[in-house]
Amino acid sequence: MTRREIEDLFKTEDYDKAVLKIKNALKDDSDNGELIYYLFLAENKDYANIDLDNIVNEVNFNRAIELSNRRLRNEFEAEYNFYRDSDPQIRKLFCYASRGNIDKVLKLFDKINDVKLPENIDEYIDNLDYIVTLKTNRNALKLNILSVNLLYILVKDGRLLKIINNLLNIIKQMDFKYNRFVVFSDKSELKEYIFDDYESSDVDEIQVIDSVKAQKTYLAAMVLFNIGLYQEAMKMFKKISYYNDSLEYINKCKEKVKL
Repeated sequence: MTRREIEDLFKTEDYDKAVLKIKNALKDDSDNGELIYYLFLAENKDYANIDLDNIVNEVNFNRAIELSNRRLRNEFEAEYNFYRDSDPQIRKLFCYASRGNIDKVLKLFDKINDVKLPENIDEYIDNLDYIVTLKTNRNALKLNILSVNLLYILVKDGRLLKIINNLLNIIKQMDFKYNRFVVFSDKSELKEYIFDDYESSDVDEIQVIDSVKAQKTYLAAMVLFNIGLYQEAMKMFKKISYYNDSLEYINKCKEKVKL
């Protein structure tokens, strides 16, 4: 059973099925530290739902560390320590982000308006940097950028900007829209930028418009703008916010609508 298959079950929160499949896989590979680690997570319903005061089969975490190589040990320990030190809402946010669970991230994003950081802030931020940059799935990268930027808005720690930059260096290779990403200081604008690619919240992949279609959409949006249909123009500019000066025209449309 592959990591991707397990994380797909975590994304849909089908933890009972994950437990059964992982246990079945362990019958043929009983000393697989990675499988044992994911069994530990599945039995605790992932870090989003783990009860840190009553951890299920913590022995499996320790056994996973013992049986894994240095790379995996570093990953597992960084994840465990970060989520252990996070307050509950932030723990859920980053866990759902890492699984690419768009619906849950969107619901949590609107609720989080403050955050309590742990005393070991240096270690905490190091662990965060380590775990988010491990994720190469496009949705997870997008949602981790959203989550780290939100954390920056709330705590204003400059080290978080470096983490965002690390994530951008990865995602720019997949989606050229992020060449124009600028760290946001406003929650609503951040949310709008991240989610304007989705027609619905259950879309699994970012739909990148090719340059020819982007050009046609831009020209059509300009026509709407020039004849005063600012709401309609803004919707079209948002579809290609990465293209040309579309971001500038989105702001112009907002100003016109307010008049």
